[in-house]
Amino acid sequence: MTKNGKNDTNCVTYETSKIQPTDIKDIIEIAKNCFMEPWSEDLFLSEINSKDSVCLKSRSGKSIIAYIFARYFVDELHIMHIAVLPEYRRQCIAEYMVNTLLTDYKAKRYLLEVRS
Repeated sequence: MTKNGKNDTNCVTYETSKIQPTDIKDIIEIAKNCFMEPWSEDLFLSEINSKDSVCLKSRSGKSIIAYIFARYFVDELHIMHIAVLPEYRRQCIAEYMVNTLLTDYKAKRYLLEVRS
């Protein structure tokens, strides 16, 4: 059983680090696997290159399996985009990445908007 009390979740920690522009092809593939209308390459690169953005990836071996994009707006950190490859879901990867943001990137407030 995991800390969230669910028997159907297997929490695993994967290496998490900053996204580099050279990761863009892998990031786009994850987005295509996870969203009907993924961000464009230009939008991803804009965030990766922005001094106000936090862009993290998680790896399993050499493969990128998840990402999170957040951006500072004054004293708030907005989580703008998060994705985990379908075969790696239910392992608490997204939760770990969000917790990394909360721990390593300080803000007065954190925002996450979702859509159905």
